[in-house]
Amino acid sequence: MGVPRIITRPMPSRRLRRLGIFRKTLTGKPVVTRSAIQSRSAWPAIAARTALALLGGYAFTYAFTAALARLLPLDPVDAVTAASLLSFVVYLVFMLWVFAAASLRRVLVGVGLTFPLAAIGFWPQLMEVLG
Repeated sequence: MGVPRIITRPMPSRRLRRLGIFRKTLTGKPVVTRSAIQSRSAWPAIAARTALALLGGYAFTYAFTAALARLLPLDPVDAVTAASLLSFVVYLVFMLWVFAAASLRRVLVGVGLTFPLAAIGFWPQLMEVLG
């Protein structure tokens, strides 16, 4: 039997160690992690998605509920009740989708669907105001 060989891994540079994006795992292998400096650039996108989820989701759900209440073939009271009950699920799904969407542009297109839904839902009120 010979002498066991010791495998050495190169240490990361001083810059990487100073920035804090290097750490060792239990196995001793270096792992690159995100530092606060690198994560700072993600905050505007997170803030935009949060604002779109809250405000855009509310507008989308409001327009969807109004459109669904007009399109359901039920008595008006029952249609509003059914649409209002479904609105909680629609708002939840919209908020989850905003953070799962691949790009912010897709989210903006989804929020843009609010306008046709609002036109369908509020058509009689719009005609009273215009005419």
